[in-house]
This record gives sequence, C-alpha cells and structure tokens, in this order.
Amino acid sequence: MRFLILVLAAVLAAMASSQASAQAEDCENTKTCSTLAPKKSPATKPRQEKPPSRCDRMWSDTRQDASITTLTSFYFECSEHNKADDALVQAVAMRCDALWDAATADGTVSALRDFVRECPDHQKAYVANASIKIDDENRKVLEAQCEGQWQQLQFTVTLDNMRLFLSHCDGTKNSKIARIYASEMETRPLFFQKVPPPSSAVPRSGLSGFNFAYADKCDRGEGGACAALAHAFREGNRAPKNNLWAFALMVRACSNNYPDACGTVADHLKYPDVVQGVVVRDFARAAIIARYGCDRGGLYACLEYAKAYEFGLGVGRNINSAVALYERSCAFGQSNGIAFGCYYAARIWQEGREGVEPDPVRAQRLVDAGLQLDPENSYLNDLSAKFD
Repeated sequence: MRFLILVLAAVLAAMASSQASAQAEDCENTKTCSTLAPKKSPATKPRQEKPPSRCDRMWSDTRQDASITTLTSFYFECSEHNKADDALVQAVAMRCDALWDAATADGTVSALRDFVRECPDHQKAYVANASIKIDDENRKVLEAQCEGQWQQLQFTVTLDNMRLFLSHCDGTKNSKIARIYASEMETRPLFFQKVPPPSSAVPRSGLSGFNFAYADKCDRGEGGACAALAHAFREGNRAPKNNLWAFALMVRACSNNYPDACGTVADHLKYPDVVQGVVVRDFARAAIIARYGCDRGGLYACLEYAKAYEFGLGVGRNINSAVALYERSCAFGQSNGIAFGCYYAARIWQEGREGVEPDPVRAQRLVDAGLQLDPENSYLNDLSAKFD
C-alpha cells in the first residue's frame, strides 16, 4: 500500500512538471506570460518640463530687440502663438510713431495727410487733422487770390510773371498752365508771339541805299546783316521807323549765329521802351537770352548776362559770377572786347563786394585794358585817377 502511494505521488509530480514545462514554452512563443509570474509595478520616472518651442525663443529674442522688422517677422512666422497679436499691435504703434516724426520733420500738409491716412487712431492724429483743416481753409483763400492774380497776368505773359505766379500759387488751379508757359519760354527763349516768323521776308518798302543789300542777306540767314538792318528800322536810318521789325530782326540775328545781337535782345527785354509796344519787361527771359548769346561767344551778351548776376535780374544775385562774366566781355584789351565790361569788373575788384575781396592790382589791369579799347571813356578815366 505504501508503495502504491509513493508511485502515485511520483506520477502526479511528473505530470505537474510536464504541464509547467508546456506552459513555459507557450509563454515564450506567444508572449503571454501574465499567468506565470506576478506583475511588477513599473518604476516611477521623474517628471520633465516641456522644452521651449522655436516661437517661444523667437518671442524672447524679439522682446530684447524690438523693432518693426522683428515684430512683423514674429507675427507672420508665429501667427498661432499667443503673443502674435501683441507683436502686431506693437509693430503698428512703432510704425505710426515713425510716420509722425517724419511728418513733423517734413512740415508739409501732404505728409500729415499720409500720416492720418495710415494711422487714424494714433494719439497724434487729432493734431494732424487740426493742421490739415487749417490748411484747407487757407488754401481756399489762396485759390481765390491766385485766381485774381492769374486773370491779371493774362495780359502780360512773361517768364518773370510765370515764375512769380508759381512761387506763390504752385499747386493751385492755374499752376499747370503757368508751368507750361514758363517751360515754353525757357526752351524757346527767342520765340515771341508778336514777332514775324524767321521765314517772313524783310519788307522792302521805304528802304534805300545799302539797306536793300542788308535785306537780301538777312533773308538768306546772315545774322550780321539782320542786326544792321534792325538798327536801321529802330533809328529810321534809310528805312521807315518800325519797332516791331527792329526787334524781330535783332531776334533773327541772335538766332542766326550773331551772338552779340542776343545781348541787344536781352537789353530790350529789360528796357522795353526802346521798342515800345512790342514786348514787355521780362528780366528772367532776358537773362536766358543773354546766356544763350554769351555761351556762343557774344561778348556784349556776356556783359548783359553779368549785369543780371550783379543786380539779381532774372537770376539769383551772384557777384563772383558777375565779375567773371564782366572780365570775359572785357577780353583784357583784345580788339573785340567791351570797354564797359572792363570798367564794371575793375569797379568790383577796386571796391570789393560780398564774396570778392578788394584787389587793386587786378582792378588797375582791367582799367588799362579798357582804356586800350576806349581811351576817351570817362568812367574808366575817373576810376584810373583813383590809382594815381
């Protein structure tokens, strides 16, 4: 009996061992081992903070170096960030502050209008709007004044008047046409409405002697002949006295390679009574025509151009330019020099003017050069006596 019990126990132990071995093999193949061993609780890991994002780092950098560029870049690159709207508001504020500074520095109403248009809610917008309102009221008054001035100028359209009108009324109703008139006279200084065109033949009626020959030569484009005939018409010398043709032929001489005639045209524009009824006084246009002739070698034209600079007639006053042009017209005693050019230059060097220190030696040289051209010139002789 005891033997049977021992055999049974051995069998049961072998069966248990075989079952455990089978379960172990099944666990290894199926990875289901939960029934074989008790579960162990996992070890608790330490909690880690979430690292900052790229936009967080970008916002931190932007706050340290805030500018319109950096704030705008942050807004567009990180539009979903919780600070994106703050960046945009700050960028707009900085932009409007800059526009206000620029508008006040510029000092023009147009700059203020640009500021209000872009920054209507800025704290300085009310100041800008007040200035704009005052300007609008003043502009209405200016428009009325300039309209009256323009109506008067219609009877004397000169370069002087157009420039004067534009200096006070630029931007008003008639400023555009005034600028066109001024540009036309500046680019075509020898065009005059009343003057017969260059293609018109010189009238022969009343001419006598050599004036017939001058008329033929002038019609063929010889400037010197036109100038000689112009003097005849103005003085009534073997020609009927005719101010219109006297002026017209001098203009024609100026444009036909006789540059000294340009000086005479300029002189007539400064003193229009010489050719009464033909032109009106126009210092600005006179200066342009004098320069035109001087640039082409007309010494008398240089003399007239120098006067414009000395007295500020049609150009800004500039004594240095004046004395240089006077000396050019003097030509230091050359046969074609202008004695009065020597005198005017010598007077400036002898007295000294703004920007020109007195130089008695240079003045004496100019007086001597002038006396070679015109020994009887009383002005030069009086100035020469001061050096004795």
